[in-house]
Amino acid sequence: MSNRSGNARSLIALTPIREGVTEAGESYAYRLRRLLQTLPLHTQSPFARVPDTYLARWFLLDDVRYQGGPAKEDHLENRYLALLVQFYGPTDRWLRNLWQQAHSTLEQLYCHAWGFADVRTAEDWQRYLERCRVPTGYFFNGSNDDPLLAQLKALYLRQMLTHFAIEHQGASDEALHQAFLQWVQKHEPANLTAPTWQPGAATLAEALRFQREQGESDDKD
Repeated sequence: MSNRSGNARSLIALTPIREGVTEAGESYAYRLRRLLQTLPLHTQSPFARVPDTYLARWFLLDDVRYQGGPAKEDHLENRYLALLVQFYGPTDRWLRNLWQQAHSTLEQLYCHAWGFADVRTAEDWQRYLERCRVPTGYFFNGSNDDPLLAQLKALYLRQMLTHFAIEHQGASDEALHQAFLQWVQKHEPANLTAPTWQPGAATLAEALRFQREQGESDDKD
């Protein structure tokens, strides 16, 4: 079993959800499901703030599905909050960054799970998740083995270069050369921090809009 492919890691954690009901009379599983449905997505996602996160999601696991014969029907004894993540670098570093960047979201979600009441620090959180971790049978990294910043920059440059090629079809050699020099100056291929694709952005338009908003905020500061 392996949870590693080069520098990429995979983490699957199944955290058992508490039985009973909340003070509002809702089951813990029902309340947790409602909270998951309200979490922001894309660039506003809690995961978008965590460095080197390739992809990540939470979901509520109620039971296992019966696939039909020759499989035997089986059921879980508990509902679980599932966390599936792929990221770059050591697992302990990623878990520590998740706690530092999104600990309010973690507290909001995992207070409905068994054992979380004793979690107070990033180190507590790491130990807690390790207890809930499920070994990965076979982890295949669908991206290259570069850090997230390098991959986001490559994605951004690919999109912008495609637009450049479309806009300059038929241009003379001299005009194309001058335009490309301006393109390089504007998009700074060697600069991984900006301009670049934003973590969590689903489209180029969203990535560019986020950059404009960030630029306007920086100008005000």
